[in-house]
Amino acid sequence: TELSLINLSYNSLSGSIPISAGNLANLAALDLGVNSLTGNIPPELGNIPSLTYIFLHYNSLTGTVPPELGNLAKLRLLKLGNNELSGTVPPELGNLPALQYLTLYKNRLEGSIPPELGNLGKLRELGLQSNMLSGVIPAELADLANLTPGRSDFRWNALYAEDDSTGIFLGTVQDGGDWESTQTVAPVSPVAGTPAPTSVPLSWTSAGLADEYETVYADVPGGPYTVFGTSAGTETEVTGLAPGTAWYFRIRSVTYPHADNPNTVFSGYSGEVSAVTPGFILPEVTTADISSVTESSASGGGNVTADTGTEITARGICRNTSPVPDTVNPAEYACTSDSSGTGSFTSALTGLDPGVTYYVRAYAVCSAGTVFGNEVIFTALSDPGDEPAIEILSPLPGTFFTENSVAVRGTAQSGQDIVSV
Repeated sequence: TELSLINLSYNSLSGSIPISAGNLANLAALDLGVNSLTGNIPPELGNIPSLTYIFLHYNSLTGTVPPELGNLAKLRLLKLGNNELSGTVPPELGNLPALQYLTLYKNRLEGSIPPELGNLGKLRELGLQSNMLSGVIPAELADLANLTPGRSDFRWNALYAEDDSTGIFLGTVQDGGDWESTQTVAPVSPVAGTPAPTSVPLSWTSAGLADEYETVYADVPGGPYTVFGTSAGTETEVTGLAPGTAWYFRIRSVTYPHADNPNTVFSGYSGEVSAVTPGFILPEVTTADISSVTESSASGGGNVTADTGTEITARGICRNTSPVPDTVNPAEYACTSDSSGTGSFTSALTGLDPGVTYYVRAYAVCSAGTVFGNEVIFTALSDPGDEPAIEILSPLPGTFFTENSVAVRGTAQSGQDIVSV
């Protein structure tokens, strides 16, 4: 318990930091940097009132930054950079009156920068680069008058300043001076184009770093939103929407991992833009007259006209020996499939039964359903072999003639007796 200094940096230590380290009541400096440590940072370290220096950078530590570290009134240096820490920056770190160096770079921290960090009046260096921090940089950071010019870093996040004075101040303390151009920020000026019944085109203007843009949509203002997808450019068309509905859209920028940041960074969302998809105008379908009728085949077709934006995905004609109802599914019925789109088309009807009467209707399939045309009726030709052939024999006794008939005796090829014709 009398131990005041632990310096095991630049070794190949693995495993986790023991919770029992919190029992070292007189520990002033803990240096375990540049090792291969894993696991969480023990919150019990916040129970050591004498701790002045904590070096845990360049390890593989996970979990969150313990808010209990905000209890260390004597802490001057806290280096937690280049780990895999997640969660948010705890506002309790703003309770460290003696803190001069705070580095949390290259972790997986997200959320906003807590304004409480503006209370760190003795802070000389603040390293928050290469995380997933987002939102407005609090104006309170401009109160950090002791930050050394050019020694802090805010790059490779999704941050922005709402007022010029905060942005200018950050530029004076930023390493290299430019903190803004590396931020993944929301696109601006979203515009909804002319909607179709099931889709809406969108465009926007990039405002910062972005590899792609993610679009979300909802059917009520403010969401909840559904992710439609991502696009590489500054425009997209949201499809699969219901017609006759008001839709609301927002877009955000996405930056994928690269040499300066191991994280995928999402900006905040753009302002909301809306559009109303028009109701469907169903296509008009006309059934063509049947032609070239034989005992087993015929030729038919139809014509499809549709409003712009209504996609015809299938068309053809359906036949039946009784009227074709509007409720049939062409895929499960005696229907032809004759390509897609609008305009006239022809269909070949095959496999007909001789002498049978058929009812025919053209159809067209669109996203609103299946639309049928008018009904056309035709009868397939009879098989000549089904007609009785009469062989007139020599007149028999009793044969007589009148003006409109003749009585004969004979035998039809079908075997039926013919008495008179």
